[in-house]
Amino acid sequence: TSATVGSALTFSAVAHDADGDTLAYLWHITGPEGLEGNLDNQASVSYTFTTAGTYTLELIVNDGMGHSVSTGVKTITIEALPNVAPVIESITVPASAIVNTEVALAAVATDADLDTLLYTWHLVGPGLDGNLPGASVNYTFTQVGTYTITLTVDDGMGHQVTSETKTITIEAAPNVAPVIDSYSIPTSATVGSALTFSAVAHDADGDTLAYLWHIT
Repeated sequence: TSATVGSALTFSAVAHDADGDTLAYLWHITGPEGLEGNLDNQASVSYTFTTAGTYTLELIVNDGMGHSVSTGVKTITIEALPNVAPVIESITVPASAIVNTEVALAAVATDADLDTLLYTWHLVGPGLDGNLPGASVNYTFTQVGTYTITLTVDDGMGHQVTSETKTITIEAAPNVAPVIDSYSIPTSATVGSALTFSAVAHDADGDTLAYLWHIT
């Protein structure tokens, strides 16, 4: 007889006594990790096996008058449940982001066997074809373009699952206005004077700046 871990097996017996004595049923069980004991005094009993291994079961029926009879020892093999693949519950990939800014990727996966899961993100796009480990990762895309992202989760027991492919568009940063850091304009002078006006400005985008002095 065999079953898997977590199974609740029912054992039953039918016995009779020619003298009409009340019968007691003793189910004696032994198994892994030092298990040894007796089940309920019933003609039919159930037992849930929580550990894989080999068990023995013997039924002894007693009439209370000094007479007992045994079925002999029976063997039961309890097998471990087959390992199952993990399940990707959710995956978060932004639809778009700005170049040279950090992007967060996150996923949640579960495993019925409680195996330790290995997460691997595969990124493909302009100038990029590589992997990132971890359930949650941050990555900075340095080129504008469209990238594909897939996630593979491995349970270390021969099972892998891969997510559907996600796409992220990396856009150029919006151009921003230059900033005048300082300027110098004399407030008074005499007729015939040659005045000098000066200014310092910078541009976050590195654009070449044109200076226009408007005088009225």
